[in-house]
Amino acid sequence: MKRTELDQIDRQILDLLIENARVPLIEIAERVGLSRVAVKNRIDALEKSGVIEQYTVVLDPEKIGRNVSVFFDIPPVSTRWLTPWPPRRRSPTCTS
Repeated sequence: MKRTELDQIDRQILDLLIENARVPLIEIAERVGLSRVAVKNRIDALEKSGVIEQYTVVLDPEKIGRNVSVFFDIPPVSTRWLTPWPPRRRSPTCTS
């Protein structure tokens, strides 16, 4: 996948969206020193290039009456981790 070059303004826009994805375009424009239309075009370009994949909502599970437990089953990337380590040789100076 091709890497997208981001300039300082793109990074500022992304920082603002990370902080609050619902911040109005006009507020972003004022904070980065561009017009609303220029900010909209930059956000559209960031979405099109895949830098911005989606906008999400973070819910408080207790407030919606749900407890959340998460379990991960992550397989090892390499099978070399499945083989046991060779036993350590005891040092003649080791007393235990």
